[in-house]
Formats: sequence, structure tokens, C-alpha cells
Amino acid sequence: MSDKDWARLKVVMELLETDNTTDTVKDALRLLEYFVKTVEAGGKFYKKMPDEEQSLIEIFGIST
Repeated sequence: MSDKDWARLKVVMELLETDNTTDTVKDALRLLEYFVKTVEAGGKFYKKMPDEEQSLIEIFGIST
């Protein structure tokens, strides 16, 4: 992985308060798998920030 990718992983690990890179990557892959399978099945994901309208989430070009 590049230095930029390692830095991103470290940020996620800090947010999750974990020091296990393997488990963090496994959890991230499980979450991505769930997201993709749900969208493929017709599901949708939305986000709503306090001062924003609700909007569809798009990740890696996959629009929900």
C-alpha cells in the first residue's frame, strides 16, 4: 500500500479505536460488500446532515 493508503487506514483505526490493521481491513471489506449487495438488490442509502437536505449516497460510482 502507498503511504497515503496507510495514512487513511491509520485514520480509520483511530476513529474505531483499534490497533489491529487486519481486523480493520476485514471490517471495511465486509461493509463494502454489504453496501454493494444491498444496492444490487435494489436498496438505497441516504445521508442527512444537520443543515442539509437528505441525499442519496454514491460510493465508487455506485449510486444508491
